[in-house]
Amino acid sequence: MSSDIGILLLAFFFYFCSLALLSKNVRNRSIWINFLISFIYSFYFIYGMFYRGQGGAVLGWFLCFLAAVVLHSVINIIISVVYYRNRL
Repeated sequence: MSSDIGILLLAFFFYFCSLALLSKNVRNRSIWINFLISFIYSFYFIYGMFYRGQGGAVLGWFLCFLAAVVLHSVINIIISVVYYRNRL
C-alpha cells in the first residue's frame, strides 16, 4: 500500500470516528446528509484525480480531497461538541 492511500485511509478513519461521535448526539437524518455530502465531494475529487490529473495535477486533487475529508471531520466534531454542551 502506498503512503498516499495510507494517509487517505487515516483521514477517512478520522471521518468515520467523528461520524460515530456525531451519531450519538444528533438525529439519524443528519448522518445520512453527511454521507450524501461525503459521497458528492468524494466523487468529484476522485473524478478529478482520474480524468483531469494530467501533468502532476493529481497531487493537487489529492490534497484538496484530503483537506475536504479532514475539514468535514472537524466540522462534525465541532457540531457534536456543541450539541453535547447544549444538552447538559
